[in-house]
Amino acid sequence: MYVYLYQLFHQTNNTVFEQEYEKRFHGYGTIHVPMQIKLLKSSQSFPLFIVNTQSLLLKFDRINRQDTAIRELMAQLPSIAQHNFIHQQLIDEMFNTNDLEGVRSTREEMVESTRQVLNQPSKQVRFKSMINSYSKLLSEEFISMEEPADVRRIYDYLVADEMDKEEHRLDGELFRKDMTYVYKESGTGKIIHKGVTPEQAITSHMHGLINFLNGHDLPLLYRIAITHYYFGYIHPFYDGNGRTSRFISSLYLRKEFNPLTALSLSKGCNHNRKDYLDAFEKTNSFMNRGELTYFCETFFAIIIDSQIDIINELKERKLMLEHMLEVIEKDPEIKNELQQSILFILTQDYYFAGTGEGMLKQDFISITGKSLYTLNKELEDLETKGLITSKGKRPVHYYLNEAYFNLA
Repeated sequence: MYVYLYQLFHQTNNTVFEQEYEKRFHGYGTIHVPMQIKLLKSSQSFPLFIVNTQSLLLKFDRINRQDTAIRELMAQLPSIAQHNFIHQQLIDEMFNTNDLEGVRSTREEMVESTRQVLNQPSKQVRFKSMINSYSKLLSEEFISMEEPADVRRIYDYLVADEMDKEEHRLDGELFRKDMTYVYKESGTGKIIHKGVTPEQAITSHMHGLINFLNGHDLPLLYRIAITHYYFGYIHPFYDGNGRTSRFISSLYLRKEFNPLTALSLSKGCNHNRKDYLDAFEKTNSFMNRGELTYFCETFFAIIIDSQIDIINELKERKLMLEHMLEVIEKDPEIKNELQQSILFILTQDYYFAGTGEGMLKQDFISITGKSLYTLNKELEDLETKGLITSKGKRPVHYYLNEAYFNLA
């Protein structure tokens, strides 16, 4: 079993530790990263490197295989189920990236804000910039990141409208001017990291990081993990570093993976919060000497866990959807294929709800190709029989009746 350098530091004497560090750093299988770190309360700088362990390689392979499994499961679902499930993951991802940094929000608030942004783009609502940014991931519209100014542009578009405290507002040309510190989450007030300073150094480090992310010959997943760590090391902003970094990671994950894999990062980081934050702290420590193996393994493991959750959820909902289709086909109250289609559409919305707002008449027209007159008759009949319910006026929102199908 591979022993990380920070573990070895406590297990042996200094001579043996230094010998092992040199052995690993100059090993045949070692990957050298063209960046270095200067650690807290140390005058030394250490080049970054990875020992490409069997565990790391297996995790890399598993992420790719599970991404394929997600694609195959999604392809087996009808279009409404696909659309709604992705939007549900989008909402969860935004909620979790906020929660990780202590930004107060609820899932209900994220659902409502997302609904308003999608339906009324000109309306000003909380998290509008974040919702628009993450929505670009779904549209496959790649936001280019070629220079430090692009990082600031992403930050402004993603989180700047939430920076209402004076001490969080940026005072440099692109980034912060003054020092910033990272404190241990336990509340002890212990400083565990000091961001790069001054702004000129931040910009220089960011240039190197962007060049590495876009141009190095390492597999993209490795580059994303390393970039995620190094962005946190630079810490270019007073606040919002984590949200910006996770968005950039998702942005690049989307280049090579299914959108659901890209939209699971913050959720995974939040569910594995201790491991996620611990990976930064240990990698930043003097006893780790710039080894990124532990951070990359943790980052990969978080993605794997999130993918497993998605796969299990998709399998479960797919089975429930198939069961309900059988129920609908056998129900004597349902008199024709159009009514079956209406109920199957509402069943997809029920099990894969994205914003929980039901379906509109216009949705039924678009999906079935039937006229409003024809649909009105069938919707009225289904509602009279108690199979569906409705809410609101102009527009009317339609839902599956849970009580009728014993789902409540």
